[in-house]
Amino acid sequence: PSKPRYSGVPTVLFDERGTAKDALGQYRLEIQLGSDVYTGRVVHLPLGDRLAKTPTTDDPDELLTKFKVMRLSPDPCASGTSAELAVTEAMVRQINSQQLAWKAALKPKMEGRTVAKYGLGDIPVSQDLKEAKTVKLDVDQFVAPASYDARDHYLGETPCRAYDVLDQGSCGSCYAFASASALSARMCKATARKWNI
Repeated sequence: PSKPRYSGVPTVLFDERGTAKDALGQYRLEIQLGSDVYTGRVVHLPLGDRLAKTPTTDDPDELLTKFKVMRLSPDPCASGTSAELAVTEAMVRQINSQQLAWKAALKPKMEGRTVAKYGLGDIPVSQDLKEAKTVKLDVDQFVAPASYDARDHYLGETPCRAYDVLDQGSCGSCYAFASASALSARMCKATARKWNI
């Protein structure tokens, strides 16, 4: 598959200068082309003080001899979740600008990963397995209560900490949070709040 060539001016969302392993000047960039966002590393050949210098030519072939693209993600021809970055430095900065109780960070091993490769905690399950694990309940005689509070919190009781809102960030660990919270809630009630973590 191919995409039409982008004719507009790209927007630089993030840029950072560093040094590559071979001591060449290296730049980490995040750029936006239309609705697509790309991250990449560009090496300046030879080592220079700045990436942005006044170009002496508009000839792209000559410009390409001055820089080497070491990595670009996602693949410009990709589509769907393979064309969408899971985490970007621009996202991290936007989150941290909210001054939350925690600080977001883009780990080097996650740089350039797409939603398709990141997974975000989703493990696809086959239809056969779904059907094998499906439980069918007979609700013909069931009458729902007028109100219900799953926290099992009554007047004068210490609330169970299991019901506190937790933040797993971008970690795909909802299954661990859910199972640990369920165990904590049941233990809290069964031990009359002696087990309350």
